[in-house]
Amino acid sequence: MIENEFTDSQTLKRKLKENIERIEGFEEKLGISLQNISVNVSKELDMITLIGEIIKTNPDINIDHFHIISNFYNDCDEIIYRDTESIYNFEGYDSFQIVIYDTDIIVNINKIRIYVKG
Repeated sequence: MIENEFTDSQTLKRKLKENIERIEGFEEKLGISLQNISVNVSKELDMITLIGEIIKTNPDINIDHFHIISNFYNDCDEIIYRDTESIYNFEGYDSFQIVIYDTDIIVNINKIRIYVKG
């Protein structure tokens, strides 16, 4: 059995939803916004999905491709996992999805920080 306060998927999901941080200044610089970000956790705690939308907010900034980086932190504020999704041929709206398949990492995630990079 996993020894952690988050042995229930719904409890972990609520906790992580409350602890998603966006670096909005980077989004503004690229003229986009990450919105409707959600976290899904499997009942077995063996898969977590971070999913959301990307919306163009500044028509004066032309950006064709960029990257969405997600850092996952433990309760000591240490990065325990990092993932990147690249977006190509962006036309004003898209979605992203980042998936982790590692129970040892999943049960130790305390915070998620997400940002974009051109």
